[in-house]
Amino acid sequence: VRATAAKAVESLGSEASVGYLLPLLNDKDEFVRRETAYALGHTRSRTATSALSERLLTDKEDGVKAAAAVALGEIADEAAVVPLVQALSLTKKPNPFVLRAAAVALGKIKSRAGTAALIATLRNDKLPSDVRREAARSLGLIGDPAAAPALQAASINPDPYLAEIAQHGRSVREDLKGQENAARRAYGIYEALKTLHDAQLPGPLDRYPDAGWVLHGDFVKG
Repeated sequence: VRATAAKAVESLGSEASVGYLLPLLNDKDEFVRRETAYALGHTRSRTATSALSERLLTDKEDGVKAAAAVALGEIADEAAVVPLVQALSLTKKPNPFVLRAAAVALGKIKSRAGTAALIATLRNDKLPSDVRREAARSLGLIGDPAAAPALQAASINPDPYLAEIAQHGRSVREDLKGQENAARRAYGIYEALKTLHDAQLPGPLDRYPDAGWVLHGDFVKG
């Protein structure tokens, strides 16, 4: 009943439902905790990040841990990167489902703070192939140049699925690099013309919503 209620509460809206759902993460029933974690992920509310992170690292049941990792990926809060990295780096009886969920979540958050742990996972040939595949996929989504050697090595792995995903990850990273270079050139040209007081300029770039990533995104910051 409580698990069904957790799903029903989602209809209240993200922030309103979080307050009702959070206490259920501590329910004695594993099924209730697991379904609550999934429900919190559906809210996309960062208010749930801390409690889900705690479930990920401390719950006794792997099903709940994996659900918490999935939910953190759905919320995509960078505050979850550290606990996800910790879960991915566990060496004592790691559960493949939990590892896979943590790797996928890091790819959804797309923070470079997760790169090192994902590289270590990709290179660990003692781990199940599906875990390493998800690590490769997430490295491609993050686009950190530091992952290039690991992805290149994995692109010739005997596992054809891992090799294909790693090759695709390299392609995604190269595409991102191309976009970054184009953004830098466009911004540089704009600044140069602005310095010259070019009358043809349409006005500050930040007046245009589609140009915000050029001014404030990682491409300019990096």
